[in-house]
Amino acid sequence: GFFSNYFAENGAKVVAIDNSETALATCKAICGNKVDCQNIDLLAPDLPDYLQNRFDLIFTDGLLEHFTLKAQKDILFNFNAMLKSSGKIVTFVPNRFSPWQLIRPFFMPGIYEMPFTLKRLCNLHSLCNLKIEASGGMNVLPMGLSPEGLLGPYLGMLLYVIASKEEQ
Repeated sequence: GFFSNYFAENGAKVVAIDNSETALATCKAICGNKVDCQNIDLLAPDLPDYLQNRFDLIFTDGLLEHFTLKAQKDILFNFNAMLKSSGKIVTFVPNRFSPWQLIRPFFMPGIYEMPFTLKRLCNLHSLCNLKIEASGGMNVLPMGLSPEGLLGPYLGMLLYVIASKEEQ
């Protein structure tokens, strides 16, 4: 709900999609009626038919690392089909080499995730016919002086990719 609320507060028409009623209830509690919350399975084969060419921006944070490689590809192929021709996909995932990965199990026990390397995240997007526009890492240190440009792609807590449709 945090990001959905942020985008809605800044003028975007937001559709929050999740397959968890608990997550959608949290989003509704945070966003009220500003956001259209929909219970949709991102792996549904007919999802692109339902939402084809609909979105200018698809934003994910904390999604792909919870799925198998095949499911990650299926989700990104679905996103590609749901994206307008000039749209962007912004993906955030945990970094495999972040120091946070050493202590995360103590703060978040029982949550399974497969952290990424930046190379693997970029390759995954490329395999799904997405063009990488920008990539990197962030939150090397928990402060404003964090050396993102230099160390972010290697040690940042989060990695990101901004991608668009490959030109046909």
